[in-house]
Amino acid sequence: MSDEITPFHSNINPLAYQANALVRSPLKFTHVEARIFALALGTIHARHTELPPISIDVRDVVTSKPGGSLYAAVKEAAQGLMKKRVEIETMVNGEIKFVGYNLIDTLGYDTKTGMLTGAFAKGIEPFLLQLQEKFTRVEIQTLLSLKSAHSHRLYWLLKSWEKPQGKIKLEVEKMRQLMLAEDADKMYPTFAEFKRNVLKPALQEFQELDPAWEVEMREIKQRKWVTELEFIIPVHRIKKAETAEETSKSPKAKLTLEEMGVFKEWLRNKYEPLVTTYDRLRADYEVTEPQARAIVKAVHNEADYLKLTKVLHQVKLDVVNKVPIKKLGAYTVQRLKEALEVYAK
Repeated sequence: MSDEITPFHSNINPLAYQANALVRSPLKFTHVEARIFALALGTIHARHTELPPISIDVRDVVTSKPGGSLYAAVKEAAQGLMKKRVEIETMVNGEIKFVGYNLIDTLGYDTKTGMLTGAFAKGIEPFLLQLQEKFTRVEIQTLLSLKSAHSHRLYWLLKSWEKPQGKIKLEVEKMRQLMLAEDADKMYPTFAEFKRNVLKPALQEFQELDPAWEVEMREIKQRKWVTELEFIIPVHRIKKAETAEETSKSPKAKLTLEEMGVFKEWLRNKYEPLVTTYDRLRADYEVTEPQARAIVKAVHNEADYLKLTKVLHQVKLDVVNKVPIKKLGAYTVQRLKEALEVYAK
Protein backbone atom coordinates (compact mmCIF):
# COMPACT_ATOMS: atom_id res chain seq x y z
CA MET A 1 0.00 0.00 0.00
CA SER A 2 1.04 3.59 -0.51
CA ASP A 3 1.88 5.88 2.38
CA GLU A 4 -0.14 8.58 0.59
CA ILE A 5 -3.48 7.20 1.84
CA THR A 6 -4.43 9.18 4.93
CA PRO A 7 -7.41 9.52 7.30
CA PHE A 8 -6.55 13.16 8.06
CA HIS A 9 -8.08 16.41 6.83
CA SER A 10 -4.56 17.53 5.98
CA ASN A 11 -2.33 15.86 3.37
CA ILE A 12 -0.57 13.80 5.99
CA ASN A 13 1.68 10.77 5.58
CA PRO A 14 0.46 8.15 8.12
CA LEU A 15 4.08 7.58 9.20
CA ALA A 16 6.49 10.11 10.72
CA TYR A 17 10.28 9.90 10.59
CA GLN A 18 13.11 11.51 12.57
CA ALA A 19 16.83 10.83 12.67
CA ASN A 20 17.81 9.18 15.95
CA ALA A 21 20.19 12.05 16.67
CA LEU A 22 17.19 14.40 16.77
CA VAL A 23 14.91 12.02 18.68
CA ARG A 24 17.57 11.51 21.36
CA SER A 25 18.26 15.20 21.95
CA PRO A 26 16.72 17.01 24.95
CA LEU A 27 13.35 18.41 23.94
CA LYS A 28 10.15 19.33 25.76
CA PHE A 29 6.74 20.06 24.26
CA THR A 30 3.31 20.89 25.56
CA HIS A 31 0.62 18.43 24.46
CA VAL A 32 -0.70 20.69 21.66
CA GLU A 33 2.87 21.45 20.51
CA ALA A 34 3.59 17.71 20.35
CA ARG A 35 0.49 17.09 18.23
CA ILE A 36 1.31 19.92 15.83
CA PHE A 37 4.91 18.75 15.47
CA ALA A 38 3.78 15.17 14.78
CA LEU A 39 1.42 16.37 12.05
CA ALA A 40 4.10 18.67 10.64
CA LEU A 41 6.39 15.63 10.31
CA GLY A 42 3.56 13.96 8.42
CA THR A 43 3.69 16.62 5.70
CA ILE A 44 7.07 15.15 4.67
CA HIS A 45 6.73 12.39 2.06
CA ALA A 46 9.31 10.06 0.57
CA ARG A 47 9.21 11.87 -2.78
CA HIS A 48 10.35 15.18 -1.27
CA THR A 49 13.90 16.32 -2.00
CA GLU A 50 13.57 19.39 0.22
CA LEU A 51 11.43 20.17 3.24
CA PRO A 52 7.87 21.00 2.15
CA PRO A 53 5.79 23.86 3.57
CA ILE A 54 3.87 22.96 6.71
CA SER A 55 0.14 22.89 6.07
CA ILE A 56 -2.11 21.37 8.75
CA ASP A 57 -5.87 21.47 9.19
CA VAL A 58 -6.51 22.56 12.78
CA ARG A 59 -9.22 19.87 13.05
CA ASP A 60 -6.40 17.31 13.04
CA VAL A 61 -4.77 19.07 16.00
CA VAL A 62 -7.75 19.49 18.30
CA THR A 63 -11.29 18.10 18.27
CA SER A 64 -13.05 21.01 19.97
CA LYS A 65 -15.19 23.41 17.96
CA PRO A 66 -13.73 26.75 16.78
CA GLY A 67 -13.73 29.49 19.37
CA GLY A 68 -11.61 31.89 21.37
CA SER A 69 -10.09 29.21 23.60
CA LEU A 70 -9.13 27.08 20.57
CA TYR A 71 -7.50 30.05 18.87
CA ALA A 72 -5.58 30.93 22.03
CA ALA A 73 -4.34 27.34 22.52
CA VAL A 74 -3.19 26.97 18.91
CA LYS A 75 -1.58 30.41 18.87
CA GLU A 76 0.32 29.67 22.09
CA ALA A 77 1.51 26.32 20.73
CA ALA A 78 2.62 27.88 17.44
CA GLN A 79 4.60 30.55 19.29
CA GLY A 80 6.15 27.88 21.52
CA LEU A 81 7.24 25.74 18.57
CA MET A 82 8.97 28.67 16.90
CA LYS A 83 11.08 29.05 20.05
CA LYS A 84 12.07 25.37 20.24
CA ARG A 85 15.75 24.67 19.81
CA VAL A 86 17.64 21.39 20.04
CA GLU A 87 21.32 20.75 20.62
CA ILE A 88 22.50 17.67 18.73
CA GLU A 89 25.72 16.07 19.91
CA THR A 90 28.22 14.37 17.60
CA MET A 91 31.58 12.70 18.13
CA VAL A 92 34.39 14.34 16.12
CA ASN A 93 37.94 12.98 16.45
CA GLY A 94 37.12 11.51 19.85
CA GLU A 95 35.62 14.75 21.15
CA ILE A 96 31.94 15.46 21.78
CA LYS A 97 30.69 18.52 19.95
CA PHE A 98 27.20 19.93 19.62
CA VAL A 99 25.34 22.17 17.23
CA GLY A 100 22.12 24.00 18.05
CA TYR A 101 19.17 23.94 15.63
CA ASN A 102 15.78 25.61 15.52
CA LEU A 103 12.88 23.32 14.59
CA ILE A 104 10.34 25.71 13.06
CA ASP A 105 11.00 29.03 11.32
CA THR A 106 7.44 30.23 10.82
CA LEU A 107 4.02 28.97 11.90
CA GLY A 108 0.72 30.80 11.72
CA TYR A 109 -2.98 30.04 12.14
CA ASP A 110 -5.73 31.41 9.85
CA THR A 111 -9.08 31.23 11.65
CA LYS A 112 -10.98 31.71 8.38
CA THR A 113 -9.49 28.68 6.61
CA GLY A 114 -8.72 26.73 9.78
CA MET A 115 -5.20 26.05 8.53
CA LEU A 116 -1.85 26.11 10.30
CA THR A 117 0.85 27.02 7.81
CA GLY A 118 4.56 27.61 8.11
CA ALA A 119 8.02 26.27 7.41
CA PHE A 120 10.61 24.05 9.07
CA ALA A 121 13.98 25.58 9.87
CA LYS A 122 16.34 24.89 6.98
CA GLY A 123 19.14 23.60 9.21
CA ILE A 124 17.03 20.72 10.55
CA GLU A 125 16.56 19.19 7.07
CA PRO A 126 19.28 16.48 7.35
CA PHE A 127 17.46 15.06 10.40
CA LEU A 128 14.02 14.84 8.74
CA LEU A 129 14.42 14.30 5.02
CA GLN A 130 15.44 11.26 2.94
CA LEU A 131 16.72 9.32 5.94
CA GLN A 132 18.61 6.16 5.00
CA GLU A 133 19.85 4.83 8.35
CA LYS A 134 19.72 5.49 12.10
CA PHE A 135 16.20 6.87 12.09
CA THR A 136 12.94 6.18 13.94
CA ARG A 137 9.55 5.65 12.35
CA VAL A 138 6.23 5.90 14.20
CA GLU A 139 2.56 5.97 13.24
CA ILE A 140 1.08 9.44 13.54
CA GLN A 141 -2.31 8.08 14.59
CA THR A 142 -0.58 6.38 17.53
CA LEU A 143 1.02 9.67 18.53
CA LEU A 144 -2.32 11.46 18.33
CA SER A 145 -3.84 8.78 20.58
CA LEU A 146 -1.41 9.69 23.37
CA LYS A 147 -2.85 11.88 26.09
CA SER A 148 0.15 13.89 27.26
CA ALA A 149 3.31 15.55 26.01
CA HIS A 150 5.39 13.25 28.25
CA SER A 151 3.86 10.22 26.54
CA HIS A 152 4.73 11.64 23.12
CA ARG A 153 8.31 12.25 24.16
CA LEU A 154 8.90 8.89 25.85
CA TYR A 155 7.23 7.01 22.98
CA TRP A 156 9.61 8.52 20.44
CA LEU A 157 12.63 7.73 22.64
CA LEU A 158 11.63 4.12 23.32
CA LYS A 159 10.81 3.47 19.66
CA SER A 160 14.28 4.75 18.73
CA TRP A 161 15.80 2.04 20.96
CA GLU A 162 13.30 -0.69 20.10
CA LYS A 163 15.32 -2.21 17.28
CA PRO A 164 17.69 -3.88 17.10
CA GLN A 165 18.78 -3.84 20.75
CA GLY A 166 15.38 -3.77 22.44
CA LYS A 167 16.72 -2.14 25.61
CA ILE A 168 18.59 0.90 26.87
CA LYS A 169 20.24 1.86 30.16
CA LEU A 170 20.50 5.54 31.10
CA GLU A 171 21.42 7.59 34.12
CA VAL A 172 18.34 9.09 35.78
CA GLU A 173 19.63 12.61 35.24
CA LYS A 174 20.20 11.93 31.53
CA MET A 175 16.64 10.67 31.21
CA ARG A 176 15.32 13.78 32.97
CA GLN A 177 17.20 15.99 30.53
CA LEU A 178 15.91 14.09 27.50
CA MET A 179 12.32 14.38 28.72
CA LEU A 180 12.30 17.85 30.31
CA ALA A 181 15.08 19.70 28.41
CA GLU A 182 15.46 23.27 29.72
CA ASP A 183 13.04 22.56 32.59
CA ALA A 184 15.08 19.64 33.98
CA ASP A 185 16.61 21.85 36.68
CA LYS A 186 13.27 22.94 38.12
CA MET A 187 10.66 20.24 37.38
CA TYR A 188 10.34 17.05 39.44
CA PRO A 189 13.77 17.31 41.09
CA THR A 190 13.53 13.97 42.92
CA PHE A 191 13.33 10.61 41.19
CA ALA A 192 10.10 9.81 43.03
CA GLU A 193 8.42 12.90 41.57
CA PHE A 194 9.86 12.25 38.10
CA LYS A 195 8.65 8.66 38.15
CA ARG A 196 5.20 9.52 39.52
CA ASN A 197 4.47 12.44 37.18
CA VAL A 198 6.35 11.55 33.98
CA LEU A 199 7.49 7.96 33.55
CA LYS A 200 4.80 5.87 35.24
CA PRO A 201 1.75 7.55 33.60
CA ALA A 202 3.36 7.29 30.16
CA LEU A 203 4.28 3.61 30.55
CA GLN A 204 0.76 2.80 31.75
CA GLU A 205 -0.66 4.60 28.75
CA PHE A 206 1.49 2.56 26.35
CA GLN A 207 0.18 -0.63 27.94
CA GLU A 208 -3.42 0.52 27.49
CA LEU A 209 -2.68 1.52 23.90
CA ASP A 210 -1.09 -1.82 22.96
CA PRO A 211 -1.02 -4.64 25.53
CA ALA A 212 1.58 -6.46 23.42
CA TRP A 213 3.96 -3.49 23.69
CA GLU A 214 4.57 -3.51 27.43
CA VAL A 215 7.80 -1.73 28.30
CA GLU A 216 9.53 -2.86 31.49
CA MET A 217 11.42 -0.24 33.50
CA ARG A 218 14.08 -1.48 35.92
CA GLU A 219 15.48 0.78 38.62
CA ILE A 220 19.20 0.38 39.35
CA LYS A 221 20.31 1.60 42.75
CA GLN A 222 23.57 2.61 44.38
CA ARG A 223 23.06 2.22 48.09
CA LYS A 224 19.49 3.48 48.55
CA TRP A 225 19.35 5.88 45.59
CA VAL A 226 18.06 5.08 42.09
CA THR A 227 20.86 6.21 39.79
CA GLU A 228 20.09 4.44 36.50
CA LEU A 229 17.08 3.22 34.56
CA GLU A 230 16.96 0.28 32.18
CA PHE A 231 14.07 0.05 29.73
CA ILE A 232 13.31 -3.37 28.25
CA ILE A 233 11.38 -2.77 25.03
CA PRO A 234 9.42 -5.68 23.51
CA VAL A 235 10.54 -6.34 19.95
CA HIS A 236 7.81 -8.23 18.11
CA ARG A 237 9.26 -11.39 16.60
CA ILE A 238 7.11 -14.12 15.10
CA LYS A 239 8.96 -17.43 14.78
CA LYS A 240 6.62 -18.90 12.19
CA ALA A 241 4.72 -16.88 9.64
CA GLU A 242 1.95 -19.45 9.60
CA THR A 243 1.30 -18.79 13.31
CA ALA A 244 0.39 -15.20 12.55
CA GLU A 245 -1.70 -16.26 9.59
CA GLU A 246 -3.65 -18.74 11.71
CA THR A 247 -4.21 -16.13 14.42
CA SER A 248 -5.56 -13.67 11.86
CA LYS A 249 -8.13 -16.27 10.80
CA SER A 250 -9.02 -17.33 14.33
CA PRO A 251 -12.77 -17.83 14.81
CA LYS A 252 -12.35 -17.35 18.56
CA ALA A 253 -14.72 -14.85 20.16
CA LYS A 254 -11.81 -12.99 21.75
CA LEU A 255 -8.03 -13.24 21.53
CA THR A 256 -5.72 -13.56 24.53
CA LEU A 257 -3.11 -10.80 24.96
CA GLU A 258 -0.44 -13.10 23.52
CA GLU A 259 -2.60 -13.95 20.49
CA MET A 260 -3.43 -10.28 20.08
CA GLY A 261 0.30 -9.50 19.88
CA VAL A 262 0.70 -12.14 17.17
CA PHE A 263 -2.26 -10.73 15.25
CA LYS A 264 -0.84 -7.19 15.46
CA GLU A 265 2.46 -8.39 14.04
CA TRP A 266 0.54 -9.97 11.17
CA LEU A 267 -1.17 -6.61 10.61
CA ARG A 268 2.19 -4.80 10.66
CA ASN A 269 3.38 -7.02 7.86
CA LYS A 270 0.16 -6.41 5.94
CA TYR A 271 0.04 -2.60 6.41
CA GLU A 272 1.44 -0.96 9.53
CA PRO A 273 -1.21 1.77 10.07
CA LEU A 274 -3.86 -0.95 10.46
CA VAL A 275 -2.38 -1.77 13.90
CA THR A 276 -3.41 1.65 15.19
CA THR A 277 -6.78 1.36 13.45
CA TYR A 278 -7.37 -1.97 15.20
CA ASP A 279 -6.61 -0.36 18.59
CA ARG A 280 -8.74 2.72 17.87
CA LEU A 281 -11.74 0.66 16.85
CA ARG A 282 -11.73 -1.01 20.27
CA ALA A 283 -10.71 1.95 22.44
CA ASP A 284 -12.28 4.98 20.74
CA TYR A 285 -15.24 3.47 18.89
CA GLU A 286 -16.21 0.75 21.41
CA VAL A 287 -16.14 -2.00 18.78
CA THR A 288 -15.64 -5.52 20.16
CA GLU A 289 -12.32 -7.26 19.54
CA PRO A 290 -13.73 -9.89 17.11
CA GLN A 291 -15.49 -7.14 15.15
CA ALA A 292 -12.36 -4.98 15.05
CA ARG A 293 -10.35 -7.98 13.84
CA ALA A 294 -12.86 -8.69 11.08
CA ILE A 295 -12.90 -5.06 9.97
CA VAL A 296 -9.13 -4.66 9.55
CA LYS A 297 -8.92 -8.05 7.84
CA ALA A 298 -11.43 -6.73 5.27
CA VAL A 299 -8.98 -4.02 4.17
CA HIS A 300 -7.20 -5.41 1.11
CA ASN A 301 -6.16 -2.32 -0.85
CA GLU A 302 -5.77 1.43 -0.75
CA ALA A 303 -9.40 2.06 -1.68
CA ASP A 304 -10.59 -0.05 1.27
CA TYR A 305 -8.29 1.77 3.69
CA LEU A 306 -9.47 5.16 2.46
CA LYS A 307 -13.12 4.12 2.87
CA LEU A 308 -12.42 2.86 6.40
CA THR A 309 -10.71 6.04 7.56
CA LYS A 310 -13.38 8.26 6.01
CA VAL A 311 -16.12 6.36 7.84
CA LEU A 312 -14.30 6.58 11.17
CA HIS A 313 -13.80 10.30 10.71
CA GLN A 314 -17.49 10.78 9.91
CA VAL A 315 -18.49 8.79 13.01
CA LYS A 316 -16.25 11.03 15.11
CA LEU A 317 -17.94 14.10 13.61
CA ASP A 318 -21.36 12.58 14.33
CA VAL A 319 -20.38 12.22 17.99
CA VAL A 320 -19.12 15.81 18.16
CA ASN A 321 -22.29 17.08 16.46
CA LYS A 322 -24.41 15.04 18.91
CA VAL A 323 -26.13 12.86 16.33
CA PRO A 324 -28.44 10.47 18.26
CA ILE A 325 -26.40 7.29 18.81
CA LYS A 326 -27.58 4.58 21.19
CA LYS A 327 -24.47 2.40 21.09
CA LEU A 328 -21.31 3.77 19.52
CA GLY A 329 -19.87 0.34 18.69
CA ALA A 330 -22.99 -0.86 16.87
CA TYR A 331 -23.31 2.47 15.05
CA THR A 332 -19.68 2.29 13.88
CA VAL A 333 -20.02 -1.30 12.70
CA GLN A 334 -23.17 -0.51 10.74
CA ARG A 335 -21.55 2.45 8.99
CA LEU A 336 -18.53 0.31 8.11
CA LYS A 337 -20.73 -2.46 6.70
CA GLU A 338 -22.23 0.11 4.37
CA ALA A 339 -18.79 1.20 3.18
CA LEU A 340 -16.77 -2.06 3.14
CA GLU A 341 -18.53 -4.60 0.97
CA VAL A 342 -16.13 -7.39 1.93
CA TYR A 343 -16.79 -6.86 5.64
CA ALA A 344 -20.56 -6.71 5.09
CA LYS A 345 -20.46 -10.16 3.46
